[in-house]
Amino acid sequence: MREDAEISILALSPALRDDYLAFFDHYAFVDNPRWAFCYCYFNHCPHTSVKWRDRRADQNRSAVSDLIDRAEMRGYLAYAGERPIGWCNAN
Repeated sequence: MREDAEISILALSPALRDDYLAFFDHYAFVDNPRWAFCYCYFNHCPHTSVKWRDRRADQNRSAVSDLIDRAEMRGYLAYAGERPIGWCNAN
């Protein structure tokens, strides 16, 4: 991150879905790959019918994409310039 990059925070919307996915695909858990499969979907997962431990990253990515497209995922993306650098779940 450039030191002079402007920091901004935007509410998640369907228009920002690709930024959200890019954040989780490339930046969110580079220091902890075991968590990289989550995509912040854990609290949305239907745990009564699905075993979380059996889910794969592609399933969670797809499920969260659908939630974002339907505007059912709420939270905030932080940006340094144009790059997403943080996520806060607000569900």
